[in-house]
Amino acid sequence: MNAGPGEPAILGGPGEPPNPFDPIIEPLHPGTVLWRVHDNDYTGDAFHPGGPDAKHSRFSFFGTPKHVPVLYLGKSEECAIAETILHDKVKGSMIDSADYADKVLSKVTIGRKLRLVSFRGFGLTRLGTTSGQLTASPSRYYDQTRPWAETAHGVDGVHGIIWTSARFDEQPAYMLFGDRVGNPGDLDAGDGAVKAYGAGDGLDDLIEICRIVKVRIRLPRV
Repeated sequence: MNAGPGEPAILGGPGEPPNPFDPIIEPLHPGTVLWRVHDNDYTGDAFHPGGPDAKHSRFSFFGTPKHVPVLYLGKSEECAIAETILHDKVKGSMIDSADYADKVLSKVTIGRKLRLVSFRGFGLTRLGTTSGQLTASPSRYYDQTRPWAETAHGVDGVHGIIWTSARFDEQPAYMLFGDRVGNPGDLDAGDGAVKAYGAGDGLDDLIEICRIVKVRIRLPRV
C-alpha cells in the first residue's frame, strides 16, 4: 500500500536523516537504574570502542578516523536480554551456549542528567520516519539506520539516543556516546556484574526466559 501525501512509507529503511535535523530531546535523570548484558571481560560501565573488526549494528559504529565508543542499555533485564542474547532469535530458534556463556548482567545507575535524541513516539513523527523503518527494520537496512545515530551525535549537547526496543516493545532501549559520557560519576556499575548467564541462577533465569518465548537453548557442556 502506498503512503498518502506527507505520510512516511511503512516498509523499507528510513533513508537519509532529514536536514535540518530537529529532534525531540528526552532527559535521562540522575538516579535512573538501567541494565546491561555484556561480555564478562569488561566492566558494566565500559564503552565498546569499535575498531576495524567491530560488528556494525543498527546504530553503531560510526565516526572517523576512530569510531565513537558506545554503550547499550535496557530498561530491564528482560529488555537487555532481548536486545543482546535474543536479538536475532525468533520462536523455534536455537541459542547455542557460545551465545551466552560469557555474558553477564550489570546494573548501571545514571549519575547526572543526560540528554537523549528520541527515536520513539512523537520523536519518530517529528523526524518523518516510523519505528518499522528506523528502529525495527531488518538488518539489511543498517547502512541506512546507522547514519541516523551519527546525525543524532552531531546535535549539540546530546549524550545518546533512546528508542522502543523492537524485541521487547513495552520498554525503551538506550545507546550512550562514549565521547560525551564516561567521566567519573557519569555512570555507576556498582561492584561488578550482578549475574552470569553461563551457570547457576543466571543460567536458570535465561532458561526460563527462553521457555517463555519458545526459543530453544543448548546448555553448556560440563
